[in-house]
Order: sequence, then C-alpha cells, then structure tokens
Amino acid sequence: MNEFALTDGTTTVDLNSGNVRVLEGYRPRAATIMDPLRPPSVEETIPLLVSGTSTAAVQAEAAGIDRMLHKARQRAVTGHGPRVFFTARWQGESSTWRSEVLGGALEPAAGQLWRQKTETDLTLSREGFFEDGTERQLAAGANIQNGEAGNSALLGTVEGVLPAPLRVRLTNTSGVGVAWRHIYLANNAFHAPTTFAPFLAGGALSWSQPS
Repeated sequence: MNEFALTDGTTTVDLNSGNVRVLEGYRPRAATIMDPLRPPSVEETIPLLVSGTSTAAVQAEAAGIDRMLHKARQRAVTGHGPRVFFTARWQGESSTWRSEVLGGALEPAAGQLWRQKTETDLTLSREGFFEDGTERQLAAGANIQNGEAGNSALLGTVEGVLPAPLRVRLTNTSGVGVAWRHIYLANNAFHAPTTFAPFLAGGALSWSQPS
C-alpha cells in the first residue's frame, strides 16, 4: 500500500490513517521541465475519504489538514515558519520521498463535513519534484590547513539531478591562540585536488602553516 502524509517536521498528518485515506486513482503530476535547475510547481487534486465516530471528529481531521496548509502558505508568502512537505512512500520501496507544499485547500462538498464519513478533494500546490530528504555526509573529518598543503577537501559523490543545499561545519582545532577572521569557501566540480592547485598564488606571496 502506498503511504502519504503532510508534515512540518514536528506535526504529521497521516493520510493513510483510519480516519483519513487517500482514495485509489491518485497519481502524482509531473512538472513540465522548462529549466532543469528549477522545475516549476504543480497543482494536483488528491481524493480523500475522511471519517470519524462523530461529525466533530470529522471536522477535527479536516482542521488538522487545514492548519498544515496554512503553514505552507505562510512559508511561501513570508519565507518564515516551518517548511511543509507532502511525503510519499510507494509500495515496495523503503525510501520516503517528499515534495514541499506551497499552498492548497481542502474542498469538501457543501454540508459534507456534517457527516461521519465524507469524500473530499485535497488540492495541493507543491514543488514539481520529489526528493529524498535524508542528509548525507560527503566529507568526514577532513583536516583543512591554511596553505598549499591541505587546504582542500574531496567530497563524495553527489547523486541526483537537482541542485541541493550544502551544509558546512568548521571546527577550529588550533586553539584559542589562533583567531580566524576571514574564511573563503569555493567549490570546483571540474578538477580533483591532484590536478588543480586550489590556493592563491602570487610572486610575492608566501605561505606558512600555523603552529
């Protein structure tokens, strides 16, 4: 069975629970790729069955979905607040994929939320791609030195075809006696450190490794 959910990293609305279920027939829409570096967003409709032991329970389930969509709209407009993702794990797969939600609406028919079981449409505006949300370490414990010898790190293979953010954490192992004021960071995807000298060169420039 395919598994779907809405999550902001703290709260998760399960769309395969006993009270909310994605109905058969949902197929994710694919974006029309114009710019491979930034696929456009897509809008799609997901049929849901919302049920409960009372009309109040049905309305509470709908309110939980609405709150998640409000967070997504707030993030898209202001840039603040948690990111909301529509997650999917397809039958037979171990990985969970996610697509950031930009907005949406729950669209029940008139009077349907006053029943204990109702079919409704969840309209989502989301990014036009699914991604694996697992952060991976590319360089473990690389020792960077100021100077020609060792001022670069070789990263591991990055899989995928979409741009992705890179998080860099630097630790000063020289102690408080060495104060670092200017740190320059660049990347080079065309050469390895063995075939490219990644340091500033000049006729009057000399390097010295800090003690």
